[in-house]
Amino acid sequence: AKPLPLPPVAGAVGYGNDGIGGLHFYPHRVKGEGFFIALLQKNATDGSVCSAVSKEKERKGKGKRREEVLPVASEELSKWLRKPDDFNLFSFAAEQVSAVRSSLYPDVMRLQGFLLWKRIMGIGVGVAVKKGNKWQPRPELALSSELSATAFTRCELSREEAIAFLRHEAIVLPQDMERGYIVVCYDGHPLGFVNNLGTRANNLYPAEWRIRKQL
Repeated sequence: AKPLPLPPVAGAVGYGNDGIGGLHFYPHRVKGEGFFIALLQKNATDGSVCSAVSKEKERKGKGKRREEVLPVASEELSKWLRKPDDFNLFSFAAEQVSAVRSSLYPDVMRLQGFLLWKRIMGIGVGVAVKKGNKWQPRPELALSSELSATAFTRCELSREEAIAFLRHEAIVLPQDMERGYIVVCYDGHPLGFVNNLGTRANNLYPAEWRIRKQL
């Protein structure tokens, strides 16, 4: 493969001669965490190599179940989003449902033959996961700006209750609070979900995200 020149981008630093090697997007020069990008053109002679690699991957992958990306049509889940018409819902990896902007959905479907979805930490906005015959909201949804303000009842927590929730500890909601999935908030900011059963509220904040330090 041979590198091709890239057009200049404000804030980016070229690598190699005249930026042909690629562009560095350093975090102190552009918004974001920083990344590197390069444009390569495959040589005609590279086809045999790619073919051999593909055949080897196919041989190793025989007998293994590949996760498929499947479209999801759910009026219930669509209502959980602030602008449902702007998104497509899809499922992958053990009935987890995510939402991606409609303009990007064809790219997601195009990539499904090349990616091992189980190794992907997240794609789009996490929306729901199937629990028995019901949908449970994923914790990422509570932290997303795309969460509908009217989809779930909200409960304001005190500072002590908020810290307990973020430690993945049990919290008690007011007795008159609606049953079911509740978005708990602190100072108006959503923190996550609990499943209010009345006598107790199951903390749905991921254990791996919990605060371990004593505050």
